Amino acid sequence: MLKLSKIFNAFKTILKAIFLSIGWNTLSVLIGFLQLFLMIGYALISGKQVEHDRILKDGVILFFCSAFISGSIIDYLFAEIRYHKIFEWLFMYFFPGIIICAIVFLYSAILGLNDSIDIDVLLYGTYICCTLTVGHSLIYRSINCYSRGKR
Repeated sequence: MLKLSKIFNAFKTILKAIFLSIGWNTLSVLIGFLQLFLMIGYALISGKQVEHDRILKDGVILFFCSAFISGSIIDYLFAEIRYHKIFEWLFMYFFPGIIICAIVFLYSAILGLNDSIDIDVLLYGTYICCTLTVGHSLIYRSINCYSRGKR
């Protein structure tokens, strides 16, 4: 009976950590993209067409992704919780470094090619960067919330 209670408590802590992580990420995305949402809302209300190409070419989403992942790294650096060295190196330095490099590469392509860049390539590249960023943040925040919940 005691073992079942421990399993239930661990499951409850994991579930709570996942929901806290989803809530934190949702609020961050809503606040981070507030200007973009307002711009789209204004365009819809006024009957103007939303310029998707311009949004992608301005790099708004890429800059948000770089700030989002940088926030996770800075949060980890100031946190009291530390993980296994290999996990820490891979997940908190290498993987975010790859994402930041992809963002810089993609934005450099936007600047260099400007009007001749293929919008589909830009869309897929931005989608990949966003997916990796949000995935990294969800995993990091879940682990972080779980570690804090265990104390």
